[in-house]
Amino acid sequence: MSSHPQSAHRLAAALARSVLHAEARSCGRRLDILSDRELELLILLSRGLVQKEAAAAMGVSLAAVREYWRRIKTKWDVRTAAEATASLGELEPRPASRSDTC
Repeated sequence: MSSHPQSAHRLAAALARSVLHAEARSCGRRLDILSDRELELLILLSRGLVQKEAAAAMGVSLAAVREYWRRIKTKWDVRTAAEATASLGELEPRPASRSDTC
């Protein structure tokens, strides 16, 4: 059984979403508002990949990655990859109930 890098990255994104299922302390940067592809890109960027490398790892075009990045910046109100990936470290576990306090 062969493993594809794309499948591994999608699995990592799904696992990150289910394990973290969290929101930032600021209540503005929630993982659950990102699509699987946006989260996958964010994880790859946090590992130091540049957009071109992330596109290759995800098996999509550079234009698609740029669109995912544009959406992340809009949803999380960030300007740089460093700012967005730093937010991953600020995430704290979300309670099982979906009652938002923000």
